[in-house]
Amino acid sequence: MRLLLVLLIMPFAVLLAACGGDGNDESAGADDEAARVVERYLEAKVAGDFDGVRDNLCAAMEADLEREAFSFSGVEAQINDMACRADDDALTVTCDGQIEALYGADTRFFELTTYNVTREDGVWRWCGEAADGEQ
Repeated sequence: MRLLLVLLIMPFAVLLAACGGDGNDESAGADDEAARVVERYLEAKVAGDFDGVRDNLCAAMEADLEREAFSFSGVEAQINDMACRADDDALTVTCDGQIEALYGADTRFFELTTYNVTREDGVWRWCGEAADGEQ
């Protein structure tokens, strides 16, 4: 009976080990979440979603909330080909892609760049563009 039980359980143990081990690797998940918060922030900013910008903004940037939330108000804007990844230091996230904004008949493109992120109360927050050399 014990042998039968071991034979039944063994394939599941092998499958669990192949699918990511014990689940204690928090760094990959944290890096993914840092990149996702920047993506959510940028999507909210382009959409003029005040609450979405506020929810993803760090405390140090709260004074700039209205400017950030309404940056693209009154224009048609969209994000093209966005792909973000946390950098090795996990304090910055670099994004590829661009924001396309239509100002009347004039289309302008804003390249996505590298952004600062910080953890506040266990949650990643967008905290401004990284200055040159911070990457």
